[in-house]
Amino acid sequence: MNNRSALLPLMIILLFVVLQTFLSPEALNLHKAAIQDGQLILEGIPLDSQALEISGELPFYKNQLLDPDLRDYSAEDGELSPFPHAFKEIDDVQYGTYVLKLSGLEVGQYYGFYLMDALSSYDVYVNGVWLMGNGTVGESKETSIPEANPTTGIFRADSTTATVVFRFSNYTSDLSGIWQKIVFGTSEAVQAYGEKYSIRDVFII
Repeated sequence: MNNRSALLPLMIILLFVVLQTFLSPEALNLHKAAIQDGQLILEGIPLDSQALEISGELPFYKNQLLDPDLRDYSAEDGELSPFPHAFKEIDDVQYGTYVLKLSGLEVGQYYGFYLMDALSSYDVYVNGVWLMGNGTVGESKETSIPEANPTTGIFRADSTTATVVFRFSNYTSDLSGIWQKIVFGTSEAVQAYGEKYSIRDVFII
């Protein structure tokens, strides 16, 4: 009994090391890609087997839920803001919209996004078509319903460019916005990343 008790801490440490190695960016084949001036330019980036952790600055529309097809949209009305980003209570942001431009897509290829779990509400549209969501986005506490689920969305590129709209709302947390890691890539790379990362939740639960 004493020997088993002594081995338990070692087994926990070993499990932690294995998980850290398995979930490292290298093991997950995850690479960083910068969004510049609201655009993610994919030309020259090999996407056959790797997924991208994307971040940078996007046009942001504070306390506005734009129509997914961007009717009445003006790029000048948005202010560049970090993405992903956690707004705090002092920022007075309860809902908003980000707009991302993609270029360098391969026509006919399937691409996807993976968003990690966060207690918030968001939806994502590509060229005005719903792609994925978490909870229900709303302009009031009564209409906004948060959830905390990782989500994956897959779309087919019909052109070399695409417009992606991220909308969010949050009335139940000290944080607001889309603040978790965002992964983009081919459908195969994104789904592989999601499957590997879900192992973390199995061990945590």
